[in-house]
Amino acid sequence: MFGCAFLLDDKIESIKWFFKSFLDAMSDQAPKFIFTNLDQAMSNTIRNLFLHTSHRLCLWHISKNVVDNLGHLNKNNEFMSMFNKCLQDCESKNEFQMIWDAMINKFECQDHSWLRNLHKLDHKWCTWLNKGTFFCYIFV
Repeated sequence: MFGCAFLLDDKIESIKWFFKSFLDAMSDQAPKFIFTNLDQAMSNTIRNLFLHTSHRLCLWHISKNVVDNLGHLNKNNEFMSMFNKCLQDCESKNEFQMIWDAMINKFECQDHSWLRNLHKLDHKWCTWLNKGTFFCYIFV
């Protein structure tokens, strides 16, 4: 039902070792969902090793990365209200896209690389995609 690991490094070999060990322990039963931080090596390994597993990004990690990646914007209450709405409270793709576009335009973030990359991965973290999916009180 739940697995957790701390790795000494984020090398692909270490990630592969962990996931293969996980599969061995689970009699080769891959999980339905995996939640991780935004790490390309992790994402690539999951995509190649767990063909039918849905990889999602942990909202806690995204929220934590706001401080490092948004600079002065993370202190702007209006921006953060819009960002958090996109992160957790949208009921549909249209609502998400409308608020996201308004946020990007209002705060002139069109060229912000972290936000652009996050938007490209919206299918991995947007709560509107997971409505009706039970995650045992994991905040997605």
